[in-house]
Amino acid sequence: MNQTKLIRKVGFPLKLKMIFIFFLILSSSLSLYVFFAHDLFKKDKSAYIYENGLSMAEALERQTQSFLFDTVNFSQTINGLIRENVEKDKIRQVFEQNKNILSFNFYRANKADYRLDVSFEKENELKLYQVAPNYLGNLKASEMENAKLAAGQSIYIQGFQNEKIPHLMLIIRDKVTDDIIISRFMLNELQMAYQQNKIYDSYLVNERGQILIGKNKNPDDKTEIVQEPHLFEIMIGKVDSGVKELVLGSVPMLLSFKKNNFFNFTVFAQIPETTAFSATQYLINKSLWFGIFILSLGIMVAIIFSRKLTKDLAKLHVATEKVAEGSFETQVEVHSRDEVGALADSFNYMGKEIVRYIGEMKEKARMENEIEVAKLVQKAFFPKDEINLNHAEIAAFYTPATECGGDWWSHIDLGDKLVLFMVDATGHGVPAALLTATANCCAQNLKTLSETTPEIVRNPESILKFMNTAVASVGGQILMTAFVAVYDYQTKKLSYANASHNPPLLYQYQDAEADKSHLVPLMDSNGERLGHNAQAQYQKAEQQLKTGDVLLLFTDGLIESTNKEGKDWGQRRFIKSFLSYAKSSARDIRSGVIKDANDFFQGQPYNDDITLVAIKIK
Repeated sequence: MNQTKLIRKVGFPLKLKMIFIFFLILSSSLSLYVFFAHDLFKKDKSAYIYENGLSMAEALERQTQSFLFDTVNFSQTINGLIRENVEKDKIRQVFEQNKNILSFNFYRANKADYRLDVSFEKENELKLYQVAPNYLGNLKASEMENAKLAAGQSIYIQGFQNEKIPHLMLIIRDKVTDDIIISRFMLNELQMAYQQNKIYDSYLVNERGQILIGKNKNPDDKTEIVQEPHLFEIMIGKVDSGVKELVLGSVPMLLSFKKNNFFNFTVFAQIPETTAFSATQYLINKSLWFGIFILSLGIMVAIIFSRKLTKDLAKLHVATEKVAEGSFETQVEVHSRDEVGALADSFNYMGKEIVRYIGEMKEKARMENEIEVAKLVQKAFFPKDEINLNHAEIAAFYTPATECGGDWWSHIDLGDKLVLFMVDATGHGVPAALLTATANCCAQNLKTLSETTPEIVRNPESILKFMNTAVASVGGQILMTAFVAVYDYQTKKLSYANASHNPPLLYQYQDAEADKSHLVPLMDSNGERLGHNAQAQYQKAEQQLKTGDVLLLFTDGLIESTNKEGKDWGQRRFIKSFLSYAKSSARDIRSGVIKDANDFFQGQPYNDDITLVAIKIK
């Protein structure tokens, strides 16, 4: 096909596309930002405003309650002085000390009537604030019912907002003597607390819906009874505190409230939503203007740099077509010191590297194929994972850290004896695997020699010496630890020799639950690593076994591999796991210990090759 036919006609230049995309992305981002920012800012600010308004209502409620308790306590203090027959002059001194009290009247119960017994008034204050005195003379029981003190009610508070100064009348009825106390207190200090906050409009409403204290209330207004239905719904509702969104008239408001069930009053604090969310609107407006600025700047940048950018990209397009045809030596010349220039350098470098990588991949494929063959060959060195002999049951687990490993184990069944091998070459990978091949060859040669020279495979120290000579002969660059044991079926005696390998663990069967006292580490014989000294000598040790005993051989990779936190499994966890399965079959011991180890490693790759062999005596 003609190359020119492959080149499509440019209908929408890349430069215009870039400008359009910049505009679309920035405008869309700005719109989404404004939408989500408005919602986020409002929610965040609402939580703050709600909490602040509720905190203010609760604070005023606590302050109001404290004030009312003080008035009740002061009235009862004077009442106590009267009952103790203290001189009236001294009682008056106490009365005069309270700057908020206007009058105090004590009515003593006399059958169905109430006789005024003691009366104190601050005449100057009553005249100054034009507060009518509450000298009522003797009272009848029916009048007290009108004062809402029937049915055993002991405290009643009535407020007066419609006089010169807000004050309240406190009526206390003694449930024992049926005496009555009527006192009046000014609310000047409490009113100041309600007027301190310049943002919130706060007011105090009694149970009748009467406004006792209100910010900016007109003292000449004689009809200050709350008419709004939503306030009555709050006052008679079961919820003691909260924040509500309301529309008062045409103004959206946030109304916080806190009820006091002891004195039957409610504190309200309200604020217009426009005031509460002014900071939110400010942030949104700033964000909008900033977004418009960014949008304009982005379009200008796109216009200025799109031409130069598309010119260099066109060069790269032509070069990629040549590479697609197989011309990897193609080079492109771009002088810009930006990402396009770096891309051009990367393209030029890529062409050179592709040629080199093709050669390396061929070599790597050849090496991987050889390693795979080595892996298959090494796999043939190992016996089956589960072996059931007449006198012993064997279960093993082996996994290399890489394709090939440096661990190896095997056995030779001589009819009356069982020979066990466990080796661990330094490191892992192909070099270590080659050394395990040497150990396997030694085992096969020993098996053959056992037919003519049976003594050599009946003594573990002789076996280690034989293997050491073979390992040392390959140069001694890689060393190997090894453990060899010979188990006599008739005497049930285990002879073993060790070349610096991890001492195996022997569980001595007991009827009781397995614990550490039943474990014996086979560490009475230890010699140099194989290959370290061609003339090394090894010593034999013996251990008597019995039915049910378990011999556990392992390499250090099992206890030294780590989890994701970098902690190794360790000897303590390994022993604990072994003891938990020690009375099971060899297969269950092998499977249980490996499962516990893998649970600890949490899928982390092994640090070293891992081999575990469990031999249970039948």
